[in-house]
Amino acid sequence: MDSATSALDNPALRVPYDILVEIFHAATDLYMYEVGQGPLFGIIGVCTGWRNAALECPSLWSTFWVDMYVDLVQTYLQRSRSCLLRIHLIANIRLRPSRSDSRQYNLDTVQRMFRILADHSDRFWTLGFSGVDWPQLLPSFSGFRGRLSSLEMLDLDNEALFETGEFQIAPELHTLTTLGPCLAGTTNLPHAQIRSLRISWTRDSWGLRNDCIRQLESFPNLSSLTLEFKAGSEPSSVIYIIESMFDVHSAGITLPFLSYWKIQVPFKVPPLGWMLDHFKTPALETLDIAYFTQPSNLCDLFRRSQCSLKRLALRRCTIRGGDLLNILELTPSLDSLVIENGSVPTMVTNRFFDSLTFTAGRHPIVPVLRELEITGQYCFSGPKVLEMVDSRVGRGLSVVEMVFFREALIMKEADVVRLDRAFKGLRGHGHGHGGQSLPARPRTTSVFLGLRNGEGGLTSWTCVASRYANTWCIRDIQHDCGTDRPAPVYYGSYRGYSSRDCTTHLITVV
Repeated sequence: MDSATSALDNPALRVPYDILVEIFHAATDLYMYEVGQGPLFGIIGVCTGWRNAALECPSLWSTFWVDMYVDLVQTYLQRSRSCLLRIHLIANIRLRPSRSDSRQYNLDTVQRMFRILADHSDRFWTLGFSGVDWPQLLPSFSGFRGRLSSLEMLDLDNEALFETGEFQIAPELHTLTTLGPCLAGTTNLPHAQIRSLRISWTRDSWGLRNDCIRQLESFPNLSSLTLEFKAGSEPSSVIYIIESMFDVHSAGITLPFLSYWKIQVPFKVPPLGWMLDHFKTPALETLDIAYFTQPSNLCDLFRRSQCSLKRLALRRCTIRGGDLLNILELTPSLDSLVIENGSVPTMVTNRFFDSLTFTAGRHPIVPVLRELEITGQYCFSGPKVLEMVDSRVGRGLSVVEMVFFREALIMKEADVVRLDRAFKGLRGHGHGHGGQSLPARPRTTSVFLGLRNGEGGLTSWTCVASRYANTWCIRDIQHDCGTDRPAPVYYGSYRGYSSRDCTTHLITVV
């Protein structure tokens, strides 16, 4: 180690073993794509202490991509000892027998690699493949057959791999990731075991067998489904893929046990609503959808399914305020609502917060809502938010888990004081609405408020009720914007990081 930097590095060398291992794990997760050796060989070269710590922790060596030299893969397999393995074979395998061997990739070397992996296949926990030269390599998979006793997650991108039958006997397999056109070829997989399914479509999926979406019904116990359209796809190809999933006369698809459904698209796709019309999901509890533009189709899904939705995330959706309220009226059991960067300013208005407020003659349309997260610019005022918070505090409810407004809210100091009183009530140290004593401290409440001051300059405020320390803080960081005005601080106990990027300033509470 360079003596010039030893004064800085020495404290890192004295980090306790357990913390050091966590750092190593984080480095492995971040840099596992590094071709040739991965990050661990850099870590063990820092000093003897780091080397010993890494070699004493077999779990560090249990995750790797098979794009290395054969002897290096053997090193990982040996040092991981009996740990379950997370491995991935990637497209352009450049395998050579060793680092000192100048020979290029050849089939004999790859087959040798597969024989080595087969000897450890009973330790496979997650196994992935990405575009390897399958026609030549398929015979090499025969060593896996009947030996995948620990395999839980499988990621395959080629239909030919499903047809070989090597993965048919995997008693613990429950998660499958694949490409849309490959789904029809999964007949040799244990469908009844699969509970989580992730299907991706890329630009290369255009014109292929996308009607295989109907194969979803062959997974009778499916509880989690992610449909992902990669960002590299063209809008026209994504539209084609969705429209080709079903023909005009297709019957609906019922997924009786599906509780989690995420739909990821990189831009607005009009046929997305038409796709929802083909599904019935009576057990659905979580829906996470992006760039959605047809709220009526979403309402139809909830009516048709009669589900008790608990978590709804609308990301970059084009939905107006009235349509959002219609959706909420159909999901009264909602516990968590995320509205992320909606493209319509009227998506969240004062009427939205009125609908969440308890009044003398009316209950809110979503009475049990505990987590509310809003980002973007909308048409509502600070007092309406406070009325909603006040009304729920007065009933002893934990108002919200988190609320975050970015450049969207104007508040006066009197409103801040009022919010302070509300949170004192939430912490069980004050009185609620109407002077009534509140019950014991309810579930965690955190509120993040991003504000714009009355003079047009940008100011970020943060109000937090901590999960653990039972504290909160509102801070005007206008002094970080280059002004000389003193910054008033309203706080309990907090430890924060003051950022100069005032549009996204947050104070972390511990």
